[in-house]
Amino acid sequence: MARSQETCSLRRSEGILQLLRQASKSSDIPQEMRSEASALLTSDEPIPWAVLRKMCDALRAASGESQAGPWLHEVATGGGLDLKPPPTRTKVPELEARLKKLRVLEEERKYAELTSDVRAKERLVDETEHFSRFKEHIGFGTHVIVVMFTLFMLGHHAAKHISESPILHIAGGLAGAITGMLVETLLFIIRASREPVEKSPNPSRKP
Repeated sequence: MARSQETCSLRRSEGILQLLRQASKSSDIPQEMRSEASALLTSDEPIPWAVLRKMCDALRAASGESQAGPWLHEVATGGGLDLKPPPTRTKVPELEARLKKLRVLEEERKYAELTSDVRAKERLVDETEHFSRFKEHIGFGTHVIVVMFTLFMLGHHAAKHISESPILHIAGGLAGAITGMLVETLLFIIRASREPVEKSPNPSRKP
């Protein structure tokens, strides 16, 4: 507190101006202090607290009466502290860039926390869809193999009743297998072309 008083300044008041006039004319105080009082009288700057305190102490000591005054609290009445605005902070470009980067990272972290549940659900849906498609493909491939094998055996067996040549037996089986593959391919194309129509909403149907 004492240190802050030593560094602060007071605005001019009638009591302060009277003290400066008294100090500038007093021959009982040092010449340096009289010159300082005269300079402060002609200046418009605030008066330092420490200077006023020294002048009050010097004038009381010169009068020889410690209780006679002048007293600083009486002199400063009506003046008030001269509060200077705080110095403008200079922004360091490197620090500003780092703070901006940290703010961006913090926003991205908060956004990731908010959307974590949504992304987890999307991943679960994607994995479920992929697994369903995989099962469909496996099921379709197995079905086609079973049908082709069955028709191969039927064609092979039918060819035995027509001819005793092993080549014709194999040809009959292959004909049956190819026929089964073509039929399954045609059915797959028909089902694939009907699925988008079934999934799309009917515009004429009211909700």
